[in-house]
Amino acid sequence: MLLQRKLFARGNIGCVLKKVTSHVVLLFVIVLIFSFFVSVFCDVSFVVGASDVAVSTEVDLKNAINNAQTGKSTVITLNKDITLTTLESASNYSDYSDGYALLVIPPDKNITLTSNKANGYYKLIGATNGTVICVVTGAVLRLDGITITPARNVAGCGVSNIGGTLYLYSGSIMGNKAYSWGGVHNDGVFEMSGGTISDCNNTYGSGVWNSGTFSMFGGTISGNVATSDGGGVYNTFRGAFTMTGGTISGNTATERGGGVHIVYGEFAMSGGEVSGNTAHKYGGGVYNAGGGIYDDMGLFVRSAFVLSGGKVVSNTAYQGGGLYNEGTFTVSGGMITSNTASNGYNDVYPDGGDDLSGGNDGFSNGNSGMSNGNNGLSIGGFSLRGIVTICVIAAIIMVCIVLVVLYVSSLKRI
Repeated sequence: MLLQRKLFARGNIGCVLKKVTSHVVLLFVIVLIFSFFVSVFCDVSFVVGASDVAVSTEVDLKNAINNAQTGKSTVITLNKDITLTTLESASNYSDYSDGYALLVIPPDKNITLTSNKANGYYKLIGATNGTVICVVTGAVLRLDGITITPARNVAGCGVSNIGGTLYLYSGSIMGNKAYSWGGVHNDGVFEMSGGTISDCNNTYGSGVWNSGTFSMFGGTISGNVATSDGGGVYNTFRGAFTMTGGTISGNTATERGGGVHIVYGEFAMSGGEVSGNTAHKYGGGVYNAGGGIYDDMGLFVRSAFVLSGGKVVSNTAYQGGGLYNEGTFTVSGGMITSNTASNGYNDVYPDGGDDLSGGNDGFSNGNSGMSNGNNGLSIGGFSLRGIVTICVIAAIIMVCIVLVVLYVSSLKRI
C-alpha cells in the first residue's frame, strides 16, 4: 500500500511538472514575442551582452563599419582609445557641405558604438581638423558608452547627422570647436536619452545645431559657449526640438539664447529643465535677449515656443532672463521663474511676440515671473521609450507572479 501511494504521488508530481513546464514555455514565448515587437516598432535599445566585433585601431574600426551586414544591427566595442587621423569622403552619400569626415557611417548601416572600459569610457579622438563622425542619409548610429572629442588644437564638429538617424544613450560628446557647428549638427533624426554634450565652442549652436528633428528625453547639454547665438541649442531652418526630460544648463551665448535659440523653428517643452544659462548681449551692445530661451521671429517661418511642462529657472541676461519672445509663445503648463535680468524683465520679455496664450492660471509678465497650470508645477513628460520600458518590466513581473501562483497551486494539489 505504501509503495502504491509513493508511485501515485510521483505520478502526480510528474503531471504537475509537465503542466508547470508547459505554462512556463508558453509565457516565455509570449514575453519573447512582446519584446520583439517592442524592439522593432518602438526602437528600444537593448544594447547589452557581447559585441559583434571589438576594435582597437582606426583601421579595425573602419573595416568593422564597412563590413557590417546591410540592414543588420552591429555592435562595435572599443577596447582602447582610438585616434582618427584619415579623412573620408562623405559627399558620395549625401549633400554634405564639408565633404569629408574622419569616420563615415554609410547608408543602410546600423551601427552601435560602445566600449568596455571598467571606469568611464574609451575615446574616439579626432586628430585632424574636420568632423569626427558623419552619419549620412539612410544610416543609423547609436552611441552607448564612448567619448567623442578632438585632439588639442584641432577644430571640427563632434557628430554631423546628414539625413540619418542618431541616438545618444550614454557617454559624451565634448570639447569640439568649429565655426558653425559644435558638439552635434543634426539635419536628420536625433534622439538623446542620456549622456552629455559639453564644453563645445563655436559661433552658433555650440552644443547642438538642429535643423532636423531633435527629441531630448534625458541627458545633459552643459558648459557650451557660443560667440554669437545659442550656447546650448540652436534650433533653425524649420527644425523641430522636443524636450520631455534632461537638462540644458550652464551654457553661454555672447549675444542671444544662452540655453536655447529658436529661429525659424519650433521648440516644444513638456519636461526637463533649462537652467543656469547666460546670454551677455544682443544687437551691438543694445541688450542681451533670452538667457534661457530666445524665440526669434522668422522671415518665412514663424518661430514658436510651446511650453506645457518643465522648468526655465535661474538663467541670466541683460533683458528677458528666462525668455525673450519675438515669435509665437503658447503656454499650458510648466514654469518660468527665478531668472535674472540686469535691465528688467527677469523672467519674460515679450518683444512684439504674438499668439500669446495661457491655460488655467493665465500669464503674468514683468519681474513677477510666469507660471501656469498646477501652480507652476509640472510632472515631467514620459517619453515613448520610458513608457515601453515600464511595460516590459511590468510584463516580466507579471510573468514571475503567475509562475509562482501556478507553482504554489500545483503543490497544493499534490
